[in-house]
Amino acid sequence: MLHLVIKAVKIWPYLLLILLVLGLNACSVKAEKLRVITYNVESNSPDKTNPRLVAEDLKSIPPADIWGLTEVGNNLDAEVFTLAIGKGSSDYQSILGTTGGSDRLQIVFNSQRLQLIDSREIANIGGNRAPLVAKFKFKPNNQEFLFVVNHFNRADVAKRELQAENFRNWGRSQGLPIIAVGDYNFDFSLSNQKGNRALDIFLSDDTFIWLKPSCLSRGNCPKTGTQCNSKYDGILDFIFLGNKAQKWRGNSDILWINQPVCEKNNRGYSDHYPVAAEISITPVSNNLTNNSVVIIALLPHPEGEETINEAVIIGNYSNSAVDFKGWQLSDRAQTTWDLNELGILQPGEKKEIKRNGQKMTLNNNGDTINLLNSQGEIIDSLTYSQAKLGEYIYFH
Repeated sequence: MLHLVIKAVKIWPYLLLILLVLGLNACSVKAEKLRVITYNVESNSPDKTNPRLVAEDLKSIPPADIWGLTEVGNNLDAEVFTLAIGKGSSDYQSILGTTGGSDRLQIVFNSQRLQLIDSREIANIGGNRAPLVAKFKFKPNNQEFLFVVNHFNRADVAKRELQAENFRNWGRSQGLPIIAVGDYNFDFSLSNQKGNRALDIFLSDDTFIWLKPSCLSRGNCPKTGTQCNSKYDGILDFIFLGNKAQKWRGNSDILWINQPVCEKNNRGYSDHYPVAAEISITPVSNNLTNNSVVIIALLPHPEGEETINEAVIIGNYSNSAVDFKGWQLSDRAQTTWDLNELGILQPGEKKEIKRNGQKMTLNNNGDTINLLNSQGEIIDSLTYSQAKLGEYIYFH
């Protein structure tokens, strides 16, 4: 008996250590809830909508970590909305898009819960408003993700379908989980449970999934969908999960289902319903830290001589240095661009290389570009559409 007790005493510290490690691992994968709201505030029509009244509605919504707003009229409106969302707190910060004239995109977020790493607008998606994207670190568990607000074209069907395809392609090229929200004008009909062709294009592969509102299964969505035009019964406002965000569990719903939203519209309020989601975020690996070498950006349409000034930015997100001797870019026509001049990129390093007379061109009207290692294996591949003069197209 004494012998067994002595053995137990000797083993106990190791058992304690194992239990401690298991406990730490359990904590590291704990799901943390992120509350998201998307809302078309319609402040781009001051003759119809009063931003101060819209702000009253914003104040009535329970707190959320991050908001994606569409149809924001100007900087002043954006400030009013940020103040209303934060209910006076300075913890809430705003990112306002620059495209779309008086029909802009806005991200409002709680800086106590989310650390902003960077933000930008995505060029060459099509339409009048460039998608507004921000990269965040979720402070409760340090998970990084991309949050994007979109407003796809309403009147021009061809533009909307092009936006759906181009944005889906952009999403597929990203290494981080994506939460994409906004007014997509996908016209998902409550009566036939189908959207328009742009929705089919958008969901045609496994890049994005739709976090469907619970009212669809309950059968009590607003009769006109997420907007107030009685001619339609379509959902226009969506929350999508992209890439590894699809592993996260979540639920969403249309807010104010039993409130007189459309009756208030005539008095200066928005003609849309907000859509809210609660997403349980668990840490997932980041493709850009998983031994990845990627094309970060392209400059197909530079100022000056294109054969010289076209440029590519390459990033090394692997854990070791990479020697680019023998590496190449190739396009659909199988022409190539040698990357020997990049030399050796250290882990985390990125570098720009100009064309300088290389045979392969970055076509201004779009192309597919492959990154090949010295064995000719495709390490990264991306597709872009129309390029604008002097603008880089970012993929990572």
